Amino acid sequence: MGRACCFACAEIAKTALRLAGLVALGSWLAGWLAPAWANAGRAATSPANAGSIATTVAPQSRPASASAGCRPVTEPGTDRVELQIPGQSAFCWVHRPVGYAPGQRLPLMICLHGTDDTAEQMVEFWRQRRMRWPTIIVAPQGVGQGWSSEDVPRILATFDYARDCLWHDPNRVLLAGFSAGGVMTFQMLYNEKVPATAAAALANYVPPRLTLEQVRERRLIPVFYAVGMKDVNHELMRSGLDFLRAAGANVELYRPPIGHTLDPDVAQAAMDWFFDQCVKQTEATIDAAARGQPVGPAVERLEQIVSQAAWHPPATVERAKQVIERLEQEGVQMVRSADSLAAANRPGEAVELFKRVESVYGMSRLGMQARTKRERLESDPATRERVEQHLAAQRARQAMAEYARAQRLVAQNRLPDAAEVCRQIMTSYPDTPAALRADRLLTLINGRTTP
Repeated sequence: MGRACCFACAEIAKTALRLAGLVALGSWLAGWLAPAWANAGRAATSPANAGSIATTVAPQSRPASASAGCRPVTEPGTDRVELQIPGQSAFCWVHRPVGYAPGQRLPLMICLHGTDDTAEQMVEFWRQRRMRWPTIIVAPQGVGQGWSSEDVPRILATFDYARDCLWHDPNRVLLAGFSAGGVMTFQMLYNEKVPATAAAALANYVPPRLTLEQVRERRLIPVFYAVGMKDVNHELMRSGLDFLRAAGANVELYRPPIGHTLDPDVAQAAMDWFFDQCVKQTEATIDAAARGQPVGPAVERLEQIVSQAAWHPPATVERAKQVIERLEQEGVQMVRSADSLAAANRPGEAVELFKRVESVYGMSRLGMQARTKRERLESDPATRERVEQHLAAQRARQAMAEYARAQRLVAQNRLPDAAEVCRQIMTSYPDTPAALRADRLLTLINGRTTP
């Protein structure tokens, strides 16, 4: 990989010059009076260049046409993709691994290059790492060396492109950056709030303009923070790490005995960490679903895991199946009962029961099964008429039960409550005999005459 040079801003310079033992950094901070994203000098103490420094800019609105006209990509491959940003020429490199196909939910990695590197080099570097599961790798190309506020729209557009055009798992998205790209990783995660579920920042430090509130808002997103013990950013990293921890960030520090370089072993450690986080997050999803409230969405989330068994640990998939089976027990019994009612020529009751399953299990497999069975029953005109008669009779019974409640309230001399129940009957069941009775009772209540 190419070497990364340093960018500086006034705030970072002041922080650095106050830190003991960093006099040697003075030369590469000499450019601190230049614009916030300008190049500074080289570090004399390391053969690698000093880390690139980026300042945090205010959040920018996402270009409306970032992925306009995009069609989902259907095959594996590596391509340069043009990003549709008004007034800009922007692109990213995309690697879709073997196993990529429509409907598959592979992990996604969006990586930000260092100052002297390119997006194409980043894709090639990361794809050489050992992947526990096939992973889509996307790398946007910066406007110039390093990263600046000009680059924010193209990184946002890259996320939009991935969302709209790449089959992937939105619950397993890693944002990773080296050097200047690492600084930009923090900015995009905490300031721009990109939809990453984990982040890896390598050989960099934390942008000084991030606020505690910004970090706290996303403190649960796990962060892998790797800065070499011989890296020129190592001491600067300390204050940033203290800041992140003070904000409650979920950050794991990794300090290899290296200088400022994109090291394959460190990158591999970041990938292994990311896949561990994926398993943890999937297990947390199963834990939440096991509580089953509401049941439908819980089962839907678990079915996504089971349907993508190739991209999850076998034990995790088996556990998801077991939780689904437990959550579906009541619904399965209801479907069986509805089938029995339909076979006994009681379609109205069967439809009612199928609808209950639909309402509880939503778009899950069981919910859709109940919907299909109901629609099949209702497709016959004669059966549909009987169903409508059954539902009308049921509504009449429900309305009459409410009317009986209103009468009890009158007997208890709770006339305002009785009047409210009468109005509800007339609104909810206007086509029933109970509505006529409720109207007469309401008239008596309003006339303060006890019936």
